[in-house]
Amino acid sequence: MPIETHQIQITLPDGISRQVPAGCTAGEALRRASGALAHDVLAIKVNGVLRDLTAILTEDASVEAVTFASPDGKDVYRHSSTH
Repeated sequence: MPIETHQIQITLPDGISRQVPAGCTAGEALRRASGALAHDVLAIKVNGVLRDLTAILTEDASVEAVTFASPDGKDVYRHSSTH
């Protein structure tokens, strides 16, 4: 008998919602929802909170890709560059 995977709903800024497996990373959820994870995505906002792409999603959430074009993206890039 197959194991049933719990699904969560993520919503993109344009209002599109997708079901993804609970426990997947934010980056994987974004890739599944938008079709592909662009190379310029540096981080993600989950319910308005800036998170790493490896953050684990366990409940329904709104997600937004963060790129270098945004102030948050520039901050993430600068912070990562100092390590």
